[in-house]
Amino acid sequence: MASEKYKVNEQALLGLNLRSAPDPTVDNVIAVLPFGQEVTKLEESNVPNWWKVQTTLSGAIAEGFVNKKFLSEAVEPTSHQGVGPVHLPTNNMSVTRQNKQQAWPLTEVPPVKRHAADPPQTRAAAIAQLIDWFKVGSSPRYLPVGATFCNIYAYDYCYMTEAYLPRVWWTQQAIIKLEQGQTVAVKYGVTVYEIMANGLNEWFKDWGEHFGWRRTFDLTELQDAANQGKVCITVARAKPGSHHGHGHIVAVVPFPGRCARTARSFKRCKARLGRTTTHTWSRVGGTMERTRILVIGFTIKCAALVRS
Repeated sequence: MASEKYKVNEQALLGLNLRSAPDPTVDNVIAVLPFGQEVTKLEESNVPNWWKVQTTLSGAIAEGFVNKKFLSEAVEPTSHQGVGPVHLPTNNMSVTRQNKQQAWPLTEVPPVKRHAADPPQTRAAAIAQLIDWFKVGSSPRYLPVGATFCNIYAYDYCYMTEAYLPRVWWTQQAIIKLEQGQTVAVKYGVTVYEIMANGLNEWFKDWGEHFGWRRTFDLTELQDAANQGKVCITVARAKPGSHHGHGHIVAVVPFPGRCARTARSFKRCKARLGRTTTHTWSRVGGTMERTRILVIGFTIKCAALVRS
C-alpha cells in the first residue's frame, strides 16, 4: 500500500501521544507529537481508528500508533523566499470569531475592509464598521481566559485593515535561511512560532520599518493619523510581575474629539506626553489601570506606531 502523509490537527493543539501499541489505557507513550507534526501512515491496526505511523523527531525516525481522529491529510506547506509577511495556512479550516483557532487568520469575510488607497473618510468609516463587527465583548475568540488576548485582536484588526502584524513569526534559523535566499516552508513550531505582546514590542523595533510602520513620540500625531483612517498601534513590554508578564497591545482608532473609546465602551485615558490628553483605542480585556503603562510616557519599552 502506498504511504500517505498526514499531520497532527487542531484537535491536538497540546500534542498527540505516539504509542507503542494502539491502547491509550496503559503507559506506552513513546513521544508527544507537536501540533502540525507530519506523519506517514504505514498501516491500519487491528483496533478501529488506530493507525501505525512513522515520523521524524529531532532527526530520529520514530514509529508508533496514534488515533486517526487527531490527524488531517497533509497538504503541501506554503513556502516563502525572503523575509516577508507570514501567516499560518488555514488549509480550508474554518477560522471564525466564534471558535478558538487563535493562531490562524480569520477566514470570515467582514462587511467591509479598510484599504490604504481609499480616502481618509472612507478608511475611518471602514475601521468603525470593523470594530463593531469584531464584537470583542462577546466573540469567543477574544474573551479572556485568565489572560487576555490583546495580541489576537490586534492581529485581526491589522489583518482586516491591510497592515501587517504577525500572529506567528519566523524562527531565527528560518530568518537566516530566508536572508540567504533559501525557500522555507511554514511549519508551526519548526519555522514559525506564536508571538505575544512582549515579543511584538521587540518585533516592531527590529522589523516594523521593514513592513511600513513608523514610530511616533507625539500622541497628537498618533490620534490625528488614526482619525485619517491610518492604522495606529501602541505596544508595551510588561514589567516583571505586571499584567501577567505578557505586555499589552492596542489599536488607536478614529474618533472625533480624541475621546478614548474602547471596543466595549466609551472611556477616557489621560496621557503625559504631547499635546493630546486623551486618545482613542480599541482593545480587549483589562482595565484602564492595567493598561496605564501604554500612555505614561513612551520609553524603550513602549512604542506608538503608525502605518499608512
